[in-house]
Amino acid sequence: MNVASLNFDLYALAQPKNRNDLIALAGEVLAELDAIDQHLDTAFARCEALSAA
Repeated sequence: MNVASLNFDLYALAQPKNRNDLIALAGEVLAELDAIDQHLDTAFARCEALSAA
């Protein structure tokens, strides 16, 4: 199993100092979710290809 660390600070996300920090952290979270979504799409495509074979 591949393990990757998240690229954002969970404590900073829970305790943003100001609105700009929160906006920056939200952008980082969305980027991480996009990466996870891409991994899931790849895994689903691989499973579908194996099922079709």
